[in-house]
Amino acid sequence: MRRRPTGFAAAACAGALFAALAAAATGSAPAAPPSEPRQDPLELQALTDPEAVLARLPEAFRQARLAHNREREALLYLAEANACRVTADWRCQRSAGANAAKLADAVHDRALAIRGMITQARAETSLKNYTIATELLARAELDVKSLGLPELEADIALAYSSMSYSLGKIRMSAMYAEQGLRDLGRQGSPAMRGRLLRNLARAQVESGDVASAMATLQAGEAAADLAGDPKLLAEIAIGSARIAKSRGDVATQRESAARIFRSAERLKNTQLTGLGHEALGDAFLVGGQFANAGAEYRKATASFQALRLDRDELRALRSMAGAMLKSGERDAATTASLLERMILLEERIETSDRAEAADDFAARLEYAQKERDYAFLQREKDLLQQRESALRRNNQLMLLLVAVSVAALAGLAFFYRKQRKMYFRLREANRAKQINESRISSLLQLSKGLVFIHDDHGAVIATNPKTAAAMNATVDGVVGMNLKDMLAPESLEDFASYLRDVVSKDAADCMLYLRDAEDWKRYWHLSGSRFQPEVGDAYAICYAVDLTMQARELDELNEKSLRDALTGAYNRRIMPVFEQRLGKDASWAVIIIDMDHFKQINDLHGHEEGDRVLVQVVRYLQERMRDNDYIVRLGGDEFAILLGNATTDGIDGLVGRIRRDMGALSATFSMGLAVRNDEEPLTATLARADMEMLASKAASRAT
Repeated sequence: MRRRPTGFAAAACAGALFAALAAAATGSAPAAPPSEPRQDPLELQALTDPEAVLARLPEAFRQARLAHNREREALLYLAEANACRVTADWRCQRSAGANAAKLADAVHDRALAIRGMITQARAETSLKNYTIATELLARAELDVKSLGLPELEADIALAYSSMSYSLGKIRMSAMYAEQGLRDLGRQGSPAMRGRLLRNLARAQVESGDVASAMATLQAGEAAADLAGDPKLLAEIAIGSARIAKSRGDVATQRESAARIFRSAERLKNTQLTGLGHEALGDAFLVGGQFANAGAEYRKATASFQALRLDRDELRALRSMAGAMLKSGERDAATTASLLERMILLEERIETSDRAEAADDFAARLEYAQKERDYAFLQREKDLLQQRESALRRNNQLMLLLVAVSVAALAGLAFFYRKQRKMYFRLREANRAKQINESRISSLLQLSKGLVFIHDDHGAVIATNPKTAAAMNATVDGVVGMNLKDMLAPESLEDFASYLRDVVSKDAADCMLYLRDAEDWKRYWHLSGSRFQPEVGDAYAICYAVDLTMQARELDELNEKSLRDALTGAYNRRIMPVFEQRLGKDASWAVIIIDMDHFKQINDLHGHEEGDRVLVQVVRYLQERMRDNDYIVRLGGDEFAILLGNATTDGIDGLVGRIRRDMGALSATFSMGLAVRNDEEPLTATLARADMEMLASKAASRAT
């Protein structure tokens, strides 16, 4: 049904077996799971009054600990997690979920432990720690199969659905939501049903199936009403408001905004208050009340700014800029302040996205390495240690025999004694040399992985055929070469550091790019251990793990993450890449294109026709672009063209061709152009082009 990391599944099985054996050894059996997951009254209260619950929890924890009631303490941590989730404190939710799982494991309550893992996974998803969230859900999914608790199975599917949506996997998000509804059945709780329907509606909206989304939201609202969950009701109302905005349904927008405000007041939730003002502002904007819309957007931005919700604030600011232009407000100071704030938020978001992308790549690479190679490397290391220990014992015995022999022959003539000592010394040295050579040979023959021996300077002493084949060479061709001569230039410094650590610390590891005979890169992880024999020079035994395919798969995934699924154009994630490739001193220009009356195409001809028009627009623009220019879908029917190092004549010629030829697509559009000023960031140029486009659109409507 669902993919999950096999390594963690094995770990979960091993953990369950160990727990069972431990229980048998102590004479106690694990507690039988309940028919349905247990909840503390505070856990339910946290959904409606999180502040009151957080105030009551310290005393409740104290009483539970005095009574040594770990089960009660675990349930209290789940109540804390609910309160933290409602108040959007993800780190608090993560900590509370982890504590609940730990305490539940201590009392052998698998159902309660699963709830703790799911809670922690949700927090990790909100914090964009997707790798950790996947590991937790995989363990929970494995454990829940033996319990027969449909509510927990549905909860796991819900968590998978939310994570899939966060990663942009819309179809997968819908699939998991539908699977959760099947797992839940007809007798499941209204709260769980409402959350699954919320996720399904969200995915349906993203897929363009608005009619189905509206019906799903109505069913979700009915379930949320039964559950009495104001946070869920607000989330459903937000979905309804956004659909109504796309349809121009002012009445539904206002009704949804009122419902959001009611939930925000009940929960004392500042973010929901901001979202309510934003929804009401959208209603005023669609209804042509531009001044009222601007006032509501200002209230929304104030709420978002207080919570440092940069993405929400930027979205509200963009809407406010549109309302200002439509109302005819052109105050220079206000416009400059608005533009400055938008640029600041864009830079914050891009910096955060860049860091998150780097962290996620590193985490995925590390996870793949551990899952695929750790077990094998550990076995090889254990065998090596055993062989080393046996050799040390043999050497000690030999020295003892030598000492006894020397003592027994002490009475012989001086020259015989001297000759015997020399003989034993030579024999011992030769035997030690043979042992070392045999050890190396046995290691290479027994190893099924990539392994080689090198000296303190990186010269290869010996290797096995598999390693040589991975380098597209023979064993004889590799032996005698220095590893640094096989490396890509960017890895030379890392390899020098590896050699220093091997010599000084007797162990080291690193990631390297190797360049093979065909001059293309392979990505290897090296792990080396150094040995100093009694006779001869020191050497290091090095294990290599070829991660080339994993790295390439991640590169391909990264490239896909930069593309819009419908049109094949780039998405916003390409912008820092474009800026980095050009450099800080480069010149560039940005053209913003926004389709006019695109909503009418969708309404009159359907979303499939609308999608076809968008694909045609991108194909049309690509035919007129240079190889180093980028077409970016900003969202909906809005596109950006990023022009690197373009001349004034080239830009003017392109703009003229677009304006002249766009009529072939039977579509009208508004356009804004901005050329980089001095050393301003790309976000600033983009914001100026966006303002020009909005001004152009407003001017065309006025005429």
